[in-house]
Amino acid sequence: MTPSLTDFKVEFDKNLIACISPMPQFNSHITRGEPFTMYALIKNEIEETEELSTTVTVSYFDSVSRSRETRIFELSLEGCITDSSYHKMCIKHLIEHKGLGANTFYLEDKLMTAKKIEEKLAVAY
Repeated sequence: MTPSLTDFKVEFDKNLIACISPMPQFNSHITRGEPFTMYALIKNEIEETEELSTTVTVSYFDSVSRSRETRIFELSLEGCITDSSYHKMCIKHLIEHKGLGANTFYLEDKLMTAKKIEEKLAVAY
């Protein structure tokens, strides 16, 4: 058996983040040596905030230390990737995970309820 991280919980400001993919869930796990990757699309509304940043908090159970751990990732407009390559990667992951069920990603409500959203996102990005 390989040590792993499990029981994920992701918290973020839905007013500032439009999409997170993939979204680790309670039954997700990451084994030793496996990278942890999430893509987040920041809304333009972040430009109206004082710090021009927001955070994503990821907590999980670490089977080695047998404790709950928390990591806070700051997302800032400074150094933010603004060309379309990053958006393309996020949308690719979103489309791949959308078929696995709504719990595998986060997409803001107005995009989630749009008709043929996968096609629209693929064309846009």
